[in-house]
Amino acid sequence: MKHLEALELDYISLDLDCWSERDLKDALGRDARYDLAQVKDAMHPEWPEGCTADGLRAVMDAARKNSIKVYGTAVDCLDWSDRFDEQVERLLVDDALASNDYTTIERYFGEEGAGKAILRQRPRLAALIRKRRAGARRFTSTRRLLSDQPSLARSTDRPTDRPPSSYRLPRRPRLRPNHLAPFTSSFDPIRLCSMASEEGDTSPLFWLPEEILELIVEQAPAKSLPVLLQTCRRLARIARKRLYATLRYGGEVEPYAKLVDLLEMRPDLHEFVKDVTITSVFNRRDRGAGDHYGYPGTDRTLVRFPSLTTLRIAGASLSQVTQILAASPTEPLPPLQHVAIELLAAEWSRFSEFAWWEALARFPDLGKLTLHGRPNPRRRGFEHADPGDRSRVPATLENIHTLNIYRLPAPTDGSAAFATDVPALTSLTLKDRESMMSRWLSIAPLGLRHITLWIMVYKPPGELARQLGRFPNLQHLRLVGNFALKDFVPFLRTDKLRHLELHYDTTCNLADDLEPLLDLICGPGRTRHLQSIHLGSDSDHCQTSHEEFRDCLRNVIKGTANYDLTVTDLKLDYDPFHGLSTAEDVQRLVEAARSNGIKLAGSALRCLDWGQHFDDLVESCFVEHALWTNDCTILDRQYGKEERQKQLAVPMEGGTTFADDLPALNRLTLEDEEPMISRWLEILPRTLTHVALSFAQLSHIELQYPDRYALSPTAVLLIGLVSDPNRMKHLRVLHLNSAPGSTVAELKSFYDPFRRAAHAVQDVQRLVNAARSNGIRFAGSALRCLDWEQLFDDLVECCFVEYALGTNDFTILDREYGKEGANEAIRRQRPLLAARLSLNGS
Repeated sequence: MKHLEALELDYISLDLDCWSERDLKDALGRDARYDLAQVKDAMHPEWPEGCTADGLRAVMDAARKNSIKVYGTAVDCLDWSDRFDEQVERLLVDDALASNDYTTIERYFGEEGAGKAILRQRPRLAALIRKRRAGARRFTSTRRLLSDQPSLARSTDRPTDRPPSSYRLPRRPRLRPNHLAPFTSSFDPIRLCSMASEEGDTSPLFWLPEEILELIVEQAPAKSLPVLLQTCRRLARIARKRLYATLRYGGEVEPYAKLVDLLEMRPDLHEFVKDVTITSVFNRRDRGAGDHYGYPGTDRTLVRFPSLTTLRIAGASLSQVTQILAASPTEPLPPLQHVAIELLAAEWSRFSEFAWWEALARFPDLGKLTLHGRPNPRRRGFEHADPGDRSRVPATLENIHTLNIYRLPAPTDGSAAFATDVPALTSLTLKDRESMMSRWLSIAPLGLRHITLWIMVYKPPGELARQLGRFPNLQHLRLVGNFALKDFVPFLRTDKLRHLELHYDTTCNLADDLEPLLDLICGPGRTRHLQSIHLGSDSDHCQTSHEEFRDCLRNVIKGTANYDLTVTDLKLDYDPFHGLSTAEDVQRLVEAARSNGIKLAGSALRCLDWGQHFDDLVESCFVEHALWTNDCTILDRQYGKEERQKQLAVPMEGGTTFADDLPALNRLTLEDEEPMISRWLEILPRTLTHVALSFAQLSHIELQYPDRYALSPTAVLLIGLVSDPNRMKHLRVLHLNSAPGSTVAELKSFYDPFRRAAHAVQDVQRLVNAARSNGIRFAGSALRCLDWEQLFDDLVECCFVEYALGTNDFTILDREYGKEGANEAIRRQRPLLAARLSLNGS
């Protein structure tokens, strides 16, 4: 066949693309051994009977010699293996990045192979991201797009030693002038990810050493760690250590099963685990009978995690606790430092009575032990603890220095419960009723230096103060909860105490203890060796800066509160002393402590200046409301007209940051959102509002607002620039732009498909004419650019006419087209508007 030019060979079972997205994913998920060779063998296409790969290659070679093009799905099967590997890699990478779960790809390729696969797919993913960003920018609002245009005030190249004469403040909604946010762990990790992903290895973030990066990642909340894992390999390595450092071994059955599967397939993660909590396994969906699945396997918990430092055991029986702690003696033990065990509130005589006590002696680094008591819901009385095998001498834990006991009954026997079992104990924390804590203190070793008493129920006069006198070396005492400080005064007068911590439920409870504290600090029998007093409080009433309080105050000012509430009522509700005049007593306490060389600190001392903070906040909210609404009625009613002028002048008397750093400043451009414009004006030089300083050189000011309604809050501040007696005499231009680039001409220039390249239209028209002259069909959405200008003009004309007819105001239409042109525009747009009205009516 001498005229044959192409030969297409199709075979439906050899079409890879028809099953790649569905069947391939199912095959990869079904394979329990994660073997690609097995998946490839199962999905390999079957050749037709009598056809082989060698025979097909012979046909293709003969066709190429005779210049015949051979293609089709049957030809694609020759490189099927390479195409299969490429499809598998692409599918696994997309699935890992989309689900933020790298378990499957690492099981197939390994950790190193998965990293290489992601690197090979990076160009394709980058192109896809750029395409999506380009598509998203097309549909972004006009105001947002035009705000990204370069500013008119742009500094030219100049030597670095000369101060700039033009300064531009870019639009950054998160930026706060003269304000540094406190360092907190609740920062946004997306910014950290964008710094790494957009700038790559050149980002200043990666100039930091590994230790600093680890400290930065430690401040991120746990829910943000998966985001950091997909940023880059360096941050992923650091975030992975933090993500797997704490594990909950148990809980709901489905997450527990996934965790066990992951730990079995990824032994490299075991070394990252440092804190493990072991609980029972249950099914939360069915709370009826049979929802408890028992306790997880515990025989290899310790040897599985070589870096484990903290172990918590909850809901386990005594035998299960023994099984967890009694690891194999032939394998190395982790460096356990803290063990917390939940026990039944049972009768027992000493710690060494428990069978698991001897297992704790095998950990030389164990220094902290926490015991939580829980009642047995099935029995009313106490249950005797299993003593275990007592044929050997009870073990002694010589390294334990800290013991925490929460709601666990004291032993029924003897004073030797602490002395022989934990001889090196120096710190003891008790949380229970006053009577039970007294029993604990009566048998505690005398070498204690730090005691914390978390008193849940207190009945004066009590025995705690008398029991505290047993410890000659006690230097640090911490009282939490329900206590009466006056009952502890006899003990506190001794010369042994150095540090005292008092933690109250509310700041108001501090008022009852002010007199005993003053007596201890400056009274006749004051404590001479006391070095520090810490006064803590769980109440947030002293914090006048939290958002809930601000929102409530704003609603009161606006009159939109849920109930009738005044500022006075709000102040009484949030008063830390509930209207009692005890602030002077607290101030006396602070001054007395400082005069005697005692360090006084704590969150409860925020009540000292709470009134001033509250007044400042109220004043700030009233001024903010007046500037935002351009209505000073409420402000006048609260402060009076004269005081109102002072309040509005306060923001104008800001610092001289720009005046000091930029003495030659003569042109300024501000781009920001309201109320950020007002805050930027607070830090501008005083020459902007007062001409008292001699270096007032500013002649041009340009303010760009997101919309025309944002001008009203700053109008009061701008009056002083142009109309006051001390107005800016050098000011020549004050440009207020409510929408950057919002004119029709600029809008048309921005949406021009050829970006104002006039010759491109002629080139496209020549292309169309040439194709049609040669009988070639030429079509496509890109050809809409030929008549784009006419379509834009028609759309603009339609919008102008529609606005004029809708508002019955033809001023803007006449200004745009002229009076005769406006009539012609209405005549041209009449059919379209009539059709639209009929459609809306129907």
